Amino acid sequence: MPEAALLELSTGFAWSSPAASEGEYQGPPAYLIPIYKKAGRRYDVPWRILAAINSVETNYGRDLRISSSGALGWMQFMPATWKEWAVAADRHESPSPYSPQDAIFTAARYLKASGAATDLLGAIFSYNHAEWYVAEVLGRAQQMDEHEAAVAAAAHTAKTAPKIPPTEKALIAAMHEIGTPYVWGGELERKAFDCSGLVQWSFAKAGIELPRTAQEQYDATTRIAADEAEPGDLVFFGGSAGDVSHVGIVVGPGLMLDATHTGAYVEYSNFVPQIGAAFGSDLVVGFGHPGAAEVTPSP
Repeated sequence: MPEAALLELSTGFAWSSPAASEGEYQGPPAYLIPIYKKAGRRYDVPWRILAAINSVETNYGRDLRISSSGALGWMQFMPATWKEWAVAADRHESPSPYSPQDAIFTAARYLKASGAATDLLGAIFSYNHAEWYVAEVLGRAQQMDEHEAAVAAAAHTAKTAPKIPPTEKALIAAMHEIGTPYVWGGELERKAFDCSGLVQWSFAKAGIELPRTAQEQYDATTRIAADEAEPGDLVFFGGSAGDVSHVGIVVGPGLMLDATHTGAYVEYSNFVPQIGAAFGSDLVVGFGHPGAAEVTPSP
């Protein structure tokens, strides 16, 4: 059943929201959609509801500040609620509210336990006890459904598929490697990666050719400001622009995917998104957009 129909069955009528009707459509980033869908299938929750909650709570991870009430992370859980319901979905033993996978799967688990399969409105209300919140979530979910139907119809007419930005394709590829061990010089799927090996491999999957080392990748990418960095852009660390020793793939403000050292894994790491900020014994040197030298993607 289409989710728009599910929303109407759940509510008795089609919801609308101010955010859904004003301005240009702002849908979920492509790299998050597979996570919403997988979590939705596991816990029998419409994936667009998960995306809409993520949109309302943190603008798809673009605003990860702790709320005035103490809610934190990608889906804004209170610490006690997180402790009770947390799911380790990204191949680690300890779930993190700042991991998109863990947070989205935890939200789906919580909604299922709150009765989403039979009372979707009630489950959303249990997530945030406000009628305006339920209306906003349902409105945004319905907007996603309508937008995707329009895009699909246009794509069918033009016989083309909607395009995912190459940087987001690279991020999706890297997210599949979470939990892979760090090995210096490593660049082997599901076996071993170092920081720049992960970047080179992930972008090759997306059709972008990058050189091998962190310094070379810094030199090969277009400099952007910290507040211009989008998911799939790169953040570089070291002593200076001529002494770059580490690189990560930006996931959100102050959050990246990287492989740091022997004994670590491909995992999420926090950093201060400001040039010159400390990161261990290194500094944040700069941000880069890898947009050139496209090649045929790896199979």
